[in-house]
Amino acid sequence: MNDRTVRTLPGSAIRSPWTAAIATIAVIIVFPLSMITVGASSANAAEAGFVYWSNGDDNTIGRANIDGTGINQNLIAGANAPRGIAATTTHIYWTNAGNNTIGRANIDGTGINQSFITGAVTPFGVTATSTSIYWTNQSSNTIGRANIDGTSVNQSFITGADEPRVVTATSTNLYWTNAGDNTIGRADINGSNAVQSFITGANDPRGVIATDTDLYWSNLGNNTIGRANIDGTGVNQSFIDGLSGPWGLGATSTNLYWTNSNSDAVARANIDGSSTNQNFITGASRPYGIAVVAQAPAPDPTPSVAVPANGCVIVGSTKSIPRKGTKQLMKPKCVTTSAARIGVKASAKPKKKNGHYSLFCKVSQGKVAKTKPTGNSGTRYCKKGALNIRTSGTKLKLSITWHAPIKGGYSAYTKVKNYRT
Repeated sequence: MNDRTVRTLPGSAIRSPWTAAIATIAVIIVFPLSMITVGASSANAAEAGFVYWSNGDDNTIGRANIDGTGINQNLIAGANAPRGIAATTTHIYWTNAGNNTIGRANIDGTGINQSFITGAVTPFGVTATSTSIYWTNQSSNTIGRANIDGTSVNQSFITGADEPRVVTATSTNLYWTNAGDNTIGRADINGSNAVQSFITGANDPRGVIATDTDLYWSNLGNNTIGRANIDGTGVNQSFIDGLSGPWGLGATSTNLYWTNSNSDAVARANIDGSSTNQNFITGASRPYGIAVVAQAPAPDPTPSVAVPANGCVIVGSTKSIPRKGTKQLMKPKCVTTSAARIGVKASAKPKKKNGHYSLFCKVSQGKVAKTKPTGNSGTRYCKKGALNIRTSGTKLKLSITWHAPIKGGYSAYTKVKNYRT
């Protein structure tokens, strides 16, 4: 079997009988977190994640941290001429071009199944969404599809391709490289409206990757990466040049990744094509497919809910404040479960305060003291004694607010109660 059923272009430097295409990636945006394919991710330089690649000469899948450290060239062994590779939040998928299967494993490399999907026809590229898996059947010029669990296999989901090498997906479209006629194809995600020459003028295209705004592909024939707007306009066949047998392509919102199959390396550049590093990860063995899983930093934990300690806030019913008299609003030294001081603020209609109501501290029987400002939200507290309210006989609509600030990982505490005297 030979993936080059047509001419071998000068400079392609084929080193094995398998010159196959690569697969797309699945990037994690946590924004809504289902498994997401290669649309633009929310990755940034501080994010964690992994880069995966297929080692065609060693029949293994390699992995490294997204910053290029922690290289493991043998995360998964036992593949059969692996070419394309894709990843979601939970699983890795790869094409076994040697025995016409799609393999699958858990994202950490465990649970290996080399025959997760069978019956493909020289499969090269593979991609996955939250619901489906897609792959290229190079020998039958079709795109295959199955449910994400491997059921409902359709080896001719899209027909009429020309030596398709790699397929990638966004939420709305599929894109693939046609190595036979140097084009990029496109169809709706359900397989309809297929256009085999969506972009023309490529040079032995292999990898393809899509973000929300851009489309990128590798030109093996002239060692470049091409780029266009997602609608197919603004085509630049030499967006990045000087590569060494480029095959697989992957992307985050900040970086492009690709495999240099001739130099056994994984390369990286900024998403705008600058700061190219042709040897970002070294030591591979004829790397073809590449997949990038970028994980956004975990959100700050939800703070613990602060509540009054020992039930020290005394609310009562709507009519529990007398028209003339006193009512206790807080026990002495009232704090929340985070030890934040709770203060009280009162307002009333009529608005005039003097002679209508007042806040005071009841220190002991017959002994009172003035309240003090907490310095937070206009509330007041008692340095000694319990905080009370005194009314003078005027009919009032009172609003009492208890408040304590954020402290020690606990939320702020606020309680508002309306009264009629």
